[in-house]
Amino acid sequence: MLGDFQNSIQQINTDSACSSDEEEITGLISQGIDPIFTTPVKDDSGEMTEEQKEEETERLLDLLERLEKTGIVKVLSSDNQ
Repeated sequence: MLGDFQNSIQQINTDSACSSDEEEITGLISQGIDPIFTTPVKDDSGEMTEEQKEEETERLLDLLERLEKTGIVKVLSSDNQ
């Protein structure tokens, strides 16, 4: 009988912990934060500011330059077709 009582108490503690975790996750999501990585969730509207476009362009050009330096990619100009 005491074992049943202890199991009931343990189940109650487990249930309340889950509820607390669920509330925390729901709170993070409502604030626009990814609950797994705790980083801001990206806006999926597809619209980028001019500054974001420039940053992305610079990032991509940097990656292409690095790929070219390592020999993975060879960049050809349109004149060399």
